[in-house]
Amino acid sequence: MSHRSRASSAPTVAEHRSHLRGLLEVGAASVLWGTGGLAVQLIREQEPMSAVTISAWRMAIATVVLVVALLVLRRGGELLGVARTRRRQLLAVGVGTAAYQGFYFVSVTQVGVAVSTVVSLGLAPVLLTVAEAVRHRRAAAPGRVVVIAAALTGLVLVSVAGHESSTGPAPVAGALLAVASGTYALTTAAGGSISRTTSPLVLTSGMTLVGTAVLLPCLASSTVRGSPPTRPRWRGWPTSAP
Repeated sequence: MSHRSRASSAPTVAEHRSHLRGLLEVGAASVLWGTGGLAVQLIREQEPMSAVTISAWRMAIATVVLVVALLVLRRGGELLGVARTRRRQLLAVGVGTAAYQGFYFVSVTQVGVAVSTVVSLGLAPVLLTVAEAVRHRRAAAPGRVVVIAAALTGLVLVSVAGHESSTGPAPVAGALLAVASGTYALTTAAGGSISRTTSPLVLTSGMTLVGTAVLLPCLASSTVRGSPPTRPRWRGWPTSAP
């Protein structure tokens, strides 16, 4: 191999920075995702809301923030374009996102944060790896298997360390709901093509908007019953930011 060929195949500085940025973003997303269940427990200590209602409020607040960001950046037209050309994929990912949050937060109330997090977060990468292996008809790369195994080991250790808070009133039902929330990863895989042609901000805004529409009946039902969501005191809500 010539010197020029070796130089062209070596990662560039831009690629290194892109990889580092990706790792940081994944790490930040993991922290936000993993602490979502704790936020639900904190809110429920302050407000007698159901987990699904909390999820609906969470999605609604996120939708407002994201839509404002799109308008400020003048990218609302991109979202409209995606809604016209990729309607089915956007609906699938949005419904999957709403279902994940609803199942996961209810699971937290039934079996505890530790078990719900281990099952939900641990199942998703396993399902995606299996789905890709079946689609491409080849075994997963050994490096990927090692990474998934290490991540699952870490989740289990976290669960063991927090065993005192990993029980609830309905552990079996809670575990099943956590499994259901983890299967949303398959919905993400089904809509993978849209992520390759749509910016993250536009895609996230679209799927959150759809998710809010799916969970909106929960807010409407709470309003009709005159339950606390119509008069929230908002203590603890900053921790629930998506």
